[in-house]
Amino acid sequence: MPGSLTDYCEAALLNQLFGGTPYSTPNTLYFGYMVGVAGETGPGAEPSGGGYARVAVTNNTTNFAVTSNQIKTNATEIQFNEATSNHGLIQAIGIWDSPTSGNLLIYFPLSSPVNITVGDAMRIPVGSLTVQFTAGGLSNYVKNALLNQLLGLVPFNVITTLYVAYATSTPTDAVAGTEPSGNGYGRAAVTNNTNNFPTATLGSKTNAANIAFGEATGSQGTATHVQFFDASSGGNYLGRYALSPTQAITSGTIPTIPANALTITLD
Repeated sequence: MPGSLTDYCEAALLNQLFGGTPYSTPNTLYFGYMVGVAGETGPGAEPSGGGYARVAVTNNTTNFAVTSNQIKTNATEIQFNEATSNHGLIQAIGIWDSPTSGNLLIYFPLSSPVNITVGDAMRIPVGSLTVQFTAGGLSNYVKNALLNQLLGLVPFNVITTLYVAYATSTPTDAVAGTEPSGNGYGRAAVTNNTNNFPTATLGSKTNAANIAFGEATGSQGTATHVQFFDASSGGNYLGRYALSPTQAITSGTIPTIPANALTITLD
């Protein structure tokens, strides 16, 4: 059953990755189900009374095994209380950060609603819930790191300085593109704070300031993509974004990414 992150959860993760605002990942996650339709903006209604309660699950790598393939799933069964009255048609499963109210983090729409009546007890088998990022810009390294932090509580430390690069070949989620060599090329260091990457509230992040590179002293080829790393050379490849139009870098060119040119999402 595939799940989606809410805008709240996407913004929290984006604000850590681009903006440097740490996300306090919950130590305990709370599973519930909804009789109303959930969406990125928030949950649907949950059953009221009748024995219904969210189920607490410790957020660790025993219950959410570490992923290296960009897909996270539940490694433990989730068992709800037996209904003492009719709960109605269940539309979705949800994961919250609180036993009541709180913030919905992830929701899993049911392809076929399930009717919970007196005596029923919903059960979520091991491996039946899956979460992955569908955005085409983040690297596999970042996808794994964010999923393992969100579900498993594996620390992903704030990156204090981001290093922006450009590529002359097409990068993928797995592999960065080829950067120019010589002729004045170097990655641009950008302090990872909310001045450069303002706080996101609706699951989308942009750059608030121009990102300027050094002047080219010779031909560097045609830049097709912008890339992010966590080091001035080498380091971990974080993601990439296509340039439109592409830019030929010749002697005397000072490549610049204008403010608000990059829009970063998790889906």
